[in-house]
Amino acid sequence: MIMRQVLRSATTADGLQLTIRQLGPDADDGVSPSVVLLHGFAQNHHTFDLQGRSFARHLADLGFHAFVAELRGRSRPLHHHRHGFHDYVESDSPALLQSVKAARPNAPLIFVGHSMGALCGVALPPSSRELVDAMILLAPPLLFLDWFRTFRTAGRQTLSLIRCMLRHPLPTRAAGPLLNLWRPVLDSPWMPLLMPVWAPGSMEPGLLETALLDTFAQEGPQVLSDLLELGLTHGREAGGVPVDERLRSLQMPLLVAAGDRDGLAPVRIVRPLFERAGSPDKEMVVFGARDGGNHCGHLDMVVGRHAPSQVWPVLTAFLQAQRTTRTSDVKKTLAPGTGSP
Repeated sequence: MIMRQVLRSATTADGLQLTIRQLGPDADDGVSPSVVLLHGFAQNHHTFDLQGRSFARHLADLGFHAFVAELRGRSRPLHHHRHGFHDYVESDSPALLQSVKAARPNAPLIFVGHSMGALCGVALPPSSRELVDAMILLAPPLLFLDWFRTFRTAGRQTLSLIRCMLRHPLPTRAAGPLLNLWRPVLDSPWMPLLMPVWAPGSMEPGLLETALLDTFAQEGPQVLSDLLELGLTHGREAGGVPVDERLRSLQMPLLVAAGDRDGLAPVRIVRPLFERAGSPDKEMVVFGARDGGNHCGHLDMVVGRHAPSQVWPVLTAFLQAQRTTRTSDVKKTLAPGTGSP
């Protein structure tokens, strides 16, 4: 299939330019679904479009139109990093969705978020949620570092300390090269980790190195503070965003995914999100060795060696189901005498 690539932009309410990379078939029927792919905390577009293993290009080969989005501070450096989760949800995400909808106004829109990106989808304001027809939430850490609640006082003090550092970005971009330096040790199956980013042995050494060097980006300390607040409030709110309230009011088709060896979003903190979601049409799947597969972690859920054979087929089956249903509805609307074009 001939693939078309277009670089688009979206303008936020506070005037920032965000980047969107569109990948899709060269021939656009105008109604096949637009799939918006949003990365997580301290990540960038390479999460979904990594050299050597790209879920976005896989979708384009299947005839979908993939829009690989980036939050502020990725493609264009910021002068300061005082933004928080509130900015991602109330400003960045709406701008990205509006830009995609403007590019393909008659096409159904399906949102796919990984980690914090999934939380951005859950917490979308009502006006932006109207643009979305279905969602896939990959490893959403609703109760981020839930064990922190045991040390509530220390947790609050940590939040205060982080918020005192608002003028300085977190050194998260250096985390990738640092992890890569220790990659041979961290990738050993016997190595105990508090928060493993990938399941040991789940990625080819060369591809893991590429992922660690390319996917990490600088992040604002307020964002980390807000995610910790989400865990401390048992998923109720983050940076003034009523996450729990918006989660319970979700009504669209929903697929929630977790990995059995995910140290950042283990099953125990993903399942409450699934249970609270108000969607009558929802499903949760746990990827891993339980059903004869291979262990699945946080990053390798999207780019691991087993992702194309174990994870991607489940996601694409959900997308295909939405394509059949939504595209049929759109075509009925556009049929002569049944509605406006």
